[in-house]
Amino acid sequence: MAKSSAKFAGARRYLWVLVPIILMLALTVVMEFLASATENAWVKGVVVGAFGIFGLLVILTAVRWIAFRLKVPAPKITVWRDVAIGLAVGLLISITCGLLFHLLHGEPATVTFGAAIEPASFLGNMGPALIEEASMRAGVVHLLNGLNGPWAGLAGGSLPFGLLHIFGRIFGNPVSVAHVIGTTASGLLLSILYLRFGFWAAFACHWIWNSLAGTWVRYAGITSRDGMQLFEGAPETVIVLVITCAILFALPDRRWLRPQTEE
Repeated sequence: MAKSSAKFAGARRYLWVLVPIILMLALTVVMEFLASATENAWVKGVVVGAFGIFGLLVILTAVRWIAFRLKVPAPKITVWRDVAIGLAVGLLISITCGLLFHLLHGEPATVTFGAAIEPASFLGNMGPALIEEASMRAGVVHLLNGLNGPWAGLAGGSLPFGLLHIFGRIFGNPVSVAHVIGTTASGLLLSILYLRFGFWAAFACHWIWNSLAGTWVRYAGITSRDGMQLFEGAPETVIVLVITCAILFALPDRRWLRPQTEE
């Protein structure tokens, strides 16, 4: 009986990892509702960006409290210099995937790349990136890393991240199996960036990728509603993401792969 109780208590610790995910889903529904209240792209961007900051604070407060209960270190998110690393990685994979997507799937170009850019989208994509990175990386990846080490964190930040995109159907997004595979690969990349360089590196990569993805789809002449899903689930996109993950693994300094201990 004592062993069964101990096992249950041990398993119950992992239920706390679901809290950031539940908060992410709830905040995303509210954010989508607020965004739907206006058709003005800039107003929508300001509302969504501001709500993303609010969501970031809510999730981080919850994660710090959970980390205290689980006796794992609280996430540290104060090193802004890592933004440059995230932006560099995000831009590199965006340009590579975008050009390949245009080459393999695009129609004859009708607009320039510059004309396909929607500046307001850079503001609007801050909200989802902040909330998702706070939940999945500073939340799920960080907590699993503290409980079971970095490999558990990487697993928790990749496949669940891809599967959670199925909830996009609630908002009318035509999510496919290929899209789930693509977002799983991107979740792995973002989790590596978080563990290796920190929260702002993962956020910056996520933000610039989301902000430019629509640009590449429009530049490729894809006008169907599932253009984003086609781009993020394209075989070339998955291959580029996996190669980038392998490169980040191969770089020197493996301290980020050491199990985390309470400070």
